[in-house]
Amino acid sequence: MLLSGCVYVLIDPRENLFSPKRVRYVGVTTNLNARLDDHWYMKHKRNTHKNNWLKSLERFGESYVTHEIIEYFDCCTRAELFNAEVYWIAQFKAWGFKLTNMTSGGDGVFDLPEKSREALSIATKKRMLLLGDAHQSKTPESRAKASERLKAADHPIRSKEARKKSGDKRKGTRGGEDNVLRDPTIYAKWRASLPTGDNHHAKRPEWRKFFSSLMKGRNLGDKNPAKKPEARAKISANRKGLCTGADHPRSRAVVCLDNGMRFPSAAAAAEWLKSVGKTKATSGNILGVCRGQCKQCYGYVWAFVV
Repeated sequence: MLLSGCVYVLIDPRENLFSPKRVRYVGVTTNLNARLDDHWYMKHKRNTHKNNWLKSLERFGESYVTHEIIEYFDCCTRAELFNAEVYWIAQFKAWGFKLTNMTSGGDGVFDLPEKSREALSIATKKRMLLLGDAHQSKTPESRAKASERLKAADHPIRSKEARKKSGDKRKGTRGGEDNVLRDPTIYAKWRASLPTGDNHHAKRPEWRKFFSSLMKGRNLGDKNPAKKPEARAKISANRKGLCTGADHPRSRAVVCLDNGMRFPSAAAAAEWLKSVGKTKATSGNILGVCRGQCKQCYGYVWAFVV
């Protein structure tokens, strides 16, 4: 898969042009703006050399961090981008710059320092000990200890005092014998007070008059303009394709830059593509090329006729 990307550097504007800490990071990306935002907003997520450097610039604002594109690639592979990153990281280190990159670049870590490898190994072993039957909570001693804690008289949730306190808070609110609606007399009185049947507010004369005034002028029923014969004919014509393609009032002519053929609309261009064997051609893909959303479709480059 061919990509378009660039190799960039992050610069510390506090340092002079000849300082070894002027260039602090070398990276590669296919979306520069998104990658720069990711650098800035992810600096508090992990405790790394680069993130600590960005935190030191936080009081100056995001715009204080500057960047430069040192090499741009068009229609290259992912491996070529990674190889370029490896080359430029090595080059800047050879020039004496103190980079914050944790690795030599590329897809993967192949030259991590021995100290970092040991730290990762210890962290991985700790995680492995928490898996399967080796998990500390699965041993008989841990299970017995956890059971004793849950049965303790001073447990904040499961003790009898805690349960009683929780029940006292719920009395008269969401249930229990103390709820006032449990009394049949009070419940019957409350149920009778609800508007039902002819007593419902929607059936009262004043409410009917109010709803009628709201509905007036809303183009309902036969007053709806969409039900007029002229409107029906116009809608039918649109659905039959009479106002699509070149006949559409907002249609624009397109041109195929490869062979110079012009078409009154993208729909007409799609029909031509279907006639030459591109059976799945659609006008939407052609318009996408014209609007700059993609470079080509169906093997051709398209543009709007100016």
